[in-house]
Amino acid sequence: MSEVTVVTTEKDRVFKIIFSDREKLLSLYNALANTSYEDASKLEVNTLEDVVFIGMKNDLSFILDGRMNLYEQQSTINQNMPLRGLYYIADLYKQRYHGKQLYSSKLIKIPTPQYIVFYNGIKELPDRQELRLSDAFEHPTDTPDVEVIAHIININIGHNEELLNKCKVLCDYSVFNQRVRECIAGGMAKENAVEKVVDSCIEDDILREILRKDRARIMASILSEFDEIGYAQMLREEGIEEGMTLGEMKKLIEQVCKKLRKNKTPKLIAEELEEEEFMIKKICEVANKYAPDYEIDKICDECWQLL
Repeated sequence: MSEVTVVTTEKDRVFKIIFSDREKLLSLYNALANTSYEDASKLEVNTLEDVVFIGMKNDLSFILDGRMNLYEQQSTINQNMPLRGLYYIADLYKQRYHGKQLYSSKLIKIPTPQYIVFYNGIKELPDRQELRLSDAFEHPTDTPDVEVIAHIININIGHNEELLNKCKVLCDYSVFNQRVRECIAGGMAKENAVEKVVDSCIEDDILREILRKDRARIMASILSEFDEIGYAQMLREEGIEEGMTLGEMKKLIEQVCKKLRKNKTPKLIAEELEEEEFMIKKICEVANKYAPDYEIDKICDECWQLL
């Protein structure tokens, strides 16, 4: 049975660090499904380790009792989540079933997929909501041939209290995030805020075990997450997230790739194009995968999902 592994080239979000522990992941599943499984060894982790969102890994996938569960944590809600879920779930099935199996006359029984997004962003959202792949179809139908539903669950304090009460570690995670936000909102520097909150949570038995064990890793991850939140807010304020068209992004990527061919750094490219360095850095990270040819369409497709 495969284990969740840590890839050092990208940061794992705090959510993934916490719930990579099988016992904690099982407790979260039990709270969601109203089950009482006790043997965490029955949980088959099948997370795809090459899936990254804005430089951070935030997903967990596992099979239990004939169900393929895909869990994500997000601080922003993207209307294209069901499409992303479709890609991810398809890749999981491709990884599990391939070759001659697919051409057998015998029906292959496959685990039932479920896609859950745990939301803890600053924008006010209801306790639960659904995003459907069929909402994006150019020709809507009441009975789509393919459907993916992203179940958005708000885990901020004050929402879904029954769920948080059932799963202490999820509640602790929500309290931890809220404390960091409150300290930063009070004017404290991010680094100092995270340091203070880690100390207070250890003292109050909130994520005590994981904070003691992985203090430095947790602090680095939460700081990166809050940098992402700030960036996402900036995008919304400037209208880039909703206002930038695919054509505009493609033009920007073409400009970036021309400068990458001249061996210019992301910082210099951002200055020359008068764009935010964070966004240019993300484009460069994707573009470098396709060097030296820089296949613009492929880069654009990947960046469109990330940004």
